[in-house]
Amino acid sequence: MVYAGIDGVMAPTVTQAEKDQRRQKQITRRQQRGKAGVGNTRPLPQRRAGSDERFKVMKIGIVYDQAKQRRHAFVSEEDGKAFGQLLGDHAAQIHLEAADPKLSLTDGAKALLAAIDALGKQVRAPRKKDGVRRLGVYVWKRREMLDDPTALANGWDMGSGPTEATCKTLTLRLKRPGMTWDRDHAAGMMNRIALRESGQWKTYWAQRAAA
Repeated sequence: MVYAGIDGVMAPTVTQAEKDQRRQKQITRRQQRGKAGVGNTRPLPQRRAGSDERFKVMKIGIVYDQAKQRRHAFVSEEDGKAFGQLLGDHAAQIHLEAADPKLSLTDGAKALLAAIDALGKQVRAPRKKDGVRRLGVYVWKRREMLDDPTALANGWDMGSGPTEATCKTLTLRLKRPGMTWDRDHAAGMMNRIALRESGQWKTYWAQRAAA
């Protein structure tokens, strides 16, 4: 049995306003030091775009076995479509297709059809109503994949505990007091932690050194 979990966590990010403020302070300090004859002649680093919000979602994927002794985790700051492609890449890397059976644990799946039905009653635009309708049809055709009784009868995991625990572990470094991050830096730090948590740290760096 192999489980796949997907979740999202919020990471503290540096906003564009904060970046602009920091850069202006750097410019002011340089001007002051220049007048004192101790100016820094090197140009300022290239400007990096800040976030439009104080917190941004980091998407986490994890694959693990029944005994919770082996796992493979990764993180992305990209949108859902890019994350889906990345999920497929990682699944291919670990040969997920060879595992049997495979079970995906997704938050909120129990009430998914009811939520889709409620959403369909709220939207008014024809295009949106059609999109919700098609989503409902897609899920209904795959309702056997939400078969909780069978999972319980076979002793399969039903909770998202391992996924939630991984989310907490990967964000401990990011959420220390006063810390804010660029989105790609946050994802990079989380992926480094994921390498350790997945037992792949030494192998990864050995491959990088040999490349």
